[in-house]
Amino acid sequence: MALVGFNDSRDTLSEKQLCAMQGRALGKTSIEIAKITKSNPSTVQEHIRRAYAKIRCHSAKEATDWLVEHDKMLDEESYIKRYTPVTARNAQAEDNPERIARLKEIETALIKAMETVNELVGNN
Repeated sequence: MALVGFNDSRDTLSEKQLCAMQGRALGKTSIEIAKITKSNPSTVQEHIRRAYAKIRCHSAKEATDWLVEHDKMLDEESYIKRYTPVTARNAQAEDNPERIARLKEIETALIKAMETVNELVGNN
């Protein structure tokens, strides 16, 4: 179902509008979306309102259909990963011992690489 009057160049959704619409399509409330994105529920509602106006839809079903039609729909895991702020993801990483060990390995490798570069630069 094509939405009449949609113009990709003129009516591009902002990242925040897309985030709010995707969250709503996944069945999340404005409060839940706000918690994920570390924003205010009323701001989320405003993003949804503006997005609906841009794509000329009047319901969550129409918005979901638009997301699917434009290949913008995300699954739950991808949505959380994409829109959770990096600082919150880093806090989650602190609770994951395997990830901590991997990050320490990467840090050690980077330090060694920097030392090698410094030695090479110092020898020239």
